[in-house]
Amino acid sequence: MLRRFVAADRALIVITHRLSEVAQVADRVTVLRQGRKVATVPATTPTEELARLMVGEVTVTETKLSRGQVGEVVLQVRDLWVRGDDGRWAVKGVGFTVRSGEIVGIAGVDGNGQQELMEAIWGLRRWERGEIRFMGAKGFASPCKWWRNGAALLPPDPMRRMLVLAWSLTRNAALRRQVEEQGWWLNWAKMRAIAEEWRQRFGVRAPSGDASLVNLSGGNRQRWALAMALAEPKRLFLLVNPTQGLDVASTKTVHALLNQLRADGAAILLVSTDLEEVLTLSDRVLVMFAGQLREAERQREAIGALMGGVGFEEERGATISAAS
Repeated sequence: MLRRFVAADRALIVITHRLSEVAQVADRVTVLRQGRKVATVPATTPTEELARLMVGEVTVTETKLSRGQVGEVVLQVRDLWVRGDDGRWAVKGVGFTVRSGEIVGIAGVDGNGQQELMEAIWGLRRWERGEIRFMGAKGFASPCKWWRNGAALLPPDPMRRMLVLAWSLTRNAALRRQVEEQGWWLNWAKMRAIAEEWRQRFGVRAPSGDASLVNLSGGNRQRWALAMALAEPKRLFLLVNPTQGLDVASTKTVHALLNQLRADGAAILLVSTDLEEVLTLSDRVLVMFAGQLREAERQREAIGALMGGVGFEEERGATISAAS
C-alpha cells in the first residue's frame, strides 16, 4: 500500500525503529541518535551497518568493581503475557532470571513493552499468563509488599510514582520507611538524621532534609529518588533509567554504587534506554522488541540489530535461560 502511495507521485516519510520495514518501504534512510542526525544512506545498506549507526560507537567506561559470586536465583519470570492499555499484547511470553551478585540489563527502544513488564513485576499491572517468583516463592501483588520483603523499586517516572513533591526530603523518606515497617509511629529526629545522611551521600543540592522537593531541580529530585531506592541493602533492585537527568559525575557515582551492591550479593534488574549504561553495568544483556525478549551478545551491532527487530519471531518471545 505504501508503494502504491509513492507510485502516485507522492512523498512519504516513515518513522520506525524496525529495520525490516526500512528495507521493505524506503529508498533512503536517515538515522537519528539521541536527537541528532547521524547519517543518510540508501535503504539497501546492510542491516549490520544500520544497526551500527543506530547504537554508535559505545565506549564502556571503567566503573566496574570486583564482583561477588553469582549465586541463587532471586527473581524468576516465566512465560509472562501482559496486555497494554489498548488491550493488545505488550509482553509476549517473556522469561528470564536474575541471580544474586548479578546485574541483568534490558536494552531497547522505549515503548517496546518495558514499562508493562516492570509494572507487571511490581504488581501494578495484571498479567494474563505466566509466573513471577521471588526467592523461590510467588511474587507480590503490590509495590508495598515488594518493599517489605526485601526489594527496592525505581519506577520510570519517580516524580509521579515515587515522590510526593509537595513534601520535604525527610517526609518522603519517612513515607518509604512507613511502607516497609507497616507502621505510622516514627522517631522523627532519627528520620531527619537519615534524610540528612542520604542528602549528603547522594549529592542532593538542598539546604537540609526539611527542604521541599517541589523547589528542587529535576536532577536533584532524581538523586533523591535514587537515595530512597539505593541507600539501604536489599536482596533485589528493580531499576528503570536510574541515571536519567544526571550529570556525568553523578552518573559515575551511581554506577559505582550499583557495582558495589552487586559485589555485595544483590540481584539487580536494570531497564535503561541508555545502551552505554546497559553495557557498562550488565553481566548479561537482554533486548526487548515488540514485547519479546532475547539475550544478546555484548557487541553493539548485534544489540542494534535486535533493537531493530532482526531475529525476533512475530508472535512469541523465547524464554531466556538462567546463566550457567
